[in-house]
Amino acid sequence: MRSQATHTPYGAIEGRVLEGISGHPVSDAIVTVEGSRAATYSDSLGFFSLRLVPAGPAVLRAQRIGFAPRRTNLTIIADSSVRIDLSLAKNALELEGVQVLADPASRARGELGTATVIEADAIKNQVAASLAGILELTPGVSLSAPGLDNVQQIGLRAVPVSSGASSGGDASAGSLASFGTTIVIDGIPVSNNANLQTLGPRAEVSFASAAGGGVDLRRIPASTIERVEVIRGVPSARYGDLTQGAIVVETRTGALDPALLARFDPVTLAGTFVAGKAIGASNTLALIADITRTRVGGGVSDARAVRGTGQIAHRLEIGTPHSPEIGASARSRFVFDTRVDLMYLLDDRPETAALRGFESRSRESGLRLSERARIHFSNSTRLDITSAIEQSEQNSFGRRDLLRVAIPLTTRLTPGREVGHYLGGLFNARAELEGKPRFFYSRQEVISHFGAGAISHDR
Repeated sequence: MRSQATHTPYGAIEGRVLEGISGHPVSDAIVTVEGSRAATYSDSLGFFSLRLVPAGPAVLRAQRIGFAPRRTNLTIIADSSVRIDLSLAKNALELEGVQVLADPASRARGELGTATVIEADAIKNQVAASLAGILELTPGVSLSAPGLDNVQQIGLRAVPVSSGASSGGDASAGSLASFGTTIVIDGIPVSNNANLQTLGPRAEVSFASAAGGGVDLRRIPASTIERVEVIRGVPSARYGDLTQGAIVVETRTGALDPALLARFDPVTLAGTFVAGKAIGASNTLALIADITRTRVGGGVSDARAVRGTGQIAHRLEIGTPHSPEIGASARSRFVFDTRVDLMYLLDDRPETAALRGFESRSRESGLRLSERARIHFSNSTRLDITSAIEQSEQNSFGRRDLLRVAIPLTTRLTPGREVGHYLGGLFNARAELEGKPRFFYSRQEVISHFGAGAISHDR
């Protein structure tokens, strides 16, 4: 049997890609031979070269963004090169319109990687006594037993502490969290630039209070929380400036199924009552009460922390929801949320035989009245008015025996010798804190799909 090898003749194409009117070279144009694998790009001077192009009739195509494609018929001669210049005509490229919206929900879904959202289902399944326990669902926050043991704070982008961040924090934590983290509840910041979440050293004599260093998260019971958004980094002017993130909390409201819940473990006993009812077609009223008791220190002493909270939330809605289409015409809609919050927190650590020379007691109570009105003029424009007033009382003290190295003392003022006297090294130090801080807040904000403006007053 005799076989005969088949030889496919090839040729080449060389040339330039030029702009049709000015004759300037066009770089990065894609030059291809239709129906074959031959393809290349033009260089910075417009030159291109194609090798191993099958001989015979061919269609040469050149294209580039901003120019109309060019197709040219030519014949490729075997073992030879064809030279041709291709002229491209400019063609304005019309793109579809792009609409950019500052959507908090999109940010919260993690599209920018700057926020974490904890929804109601996750909160419901989390065993927690306070906001600190809910924040343990945030990546990077360490876990701890649920309860009210010690002051509870958290510092975003710093040393993460979910609970037990007592007043004896170390200096490194204080320096890393120097800007602090702001806490916002139902649109109202419970901390401002003078009272941010900062973790750092305090006095040698300490007590379980966050006064002067932020907000004790034990004051915010988990039973009242509907949603939490944790914003890392500098959030924006909306939640204050120069902060290391913000924790935005929305509390429960509306018609809630009545429930009486109890939870206990070896050191913590908690009870919660929840109920909400629709009153007519426009009103809802919700009541949440919580009482929690924790034996501090694992129950080896009489030390305890007790918290009682209550919240009454009323919502009034007037009008009908707008069409989801932007710009759709509809009647104005009004939503008014009124909340009354009561809080009492006691942290008592008496002196014991096992721990002599130390005792502390911290008691805080507060009443906050807040109102948030949202007036929807259309589906694209809304006016938000938020205001709050809070009166609280703080009363804390701590006592501690301090041991110091004995040092020699003398009463002589002239040279000479005498019997030395040494000052004893045991001292009893005591610190007290009393105050009745008042908090006023008001914010007016216009939100529109075509622009946004805000006027705020924080005192």
